[in-house]
Amino acid sequence: MLITVSESPLPVMAQLLPVFGILANDLNKDGRQDLFLAGNFFGLKPQTGRFDASYGSTFLGAGGNTFNYVHPAISGLLVKGEARDIATIRGANGAEYIAVAINNDKLCLFKRKSNR
Repeated sequence: MLITVSESPLPVMAQLLPVFGILANDLNKDGRQDLFLAGNFFGLKPQTGRFDASYGSTFLGAGGNTFNYVHPAISGLLVKGEARDIATIRGANGAEYIAVAINNDKLCLFKRKSNR
């Protein structure tokens, strides 16, 4: 099987803070691949401070390898803490969730809307 790969830069908003988890999925069910990124890093020296300003970044696919940033207040995907991984999971009831693993904290779950 031959796979063609093309390189495209991510939007500037995706490059501002440390990212430890990336989910590539059709988040808004429009047939285009979207991205959800989460991170932060608290393990720095006190003189340096913490990288704690990210609440997750959602980027909706606009076609042609371009993505548009969506603020967490609009996307509904707001993550606090040191995110380390992101995955989609299906509950026993069949509902789909976005799960974000937070370092030294509880798992953060977002229920996917099924109206699209």
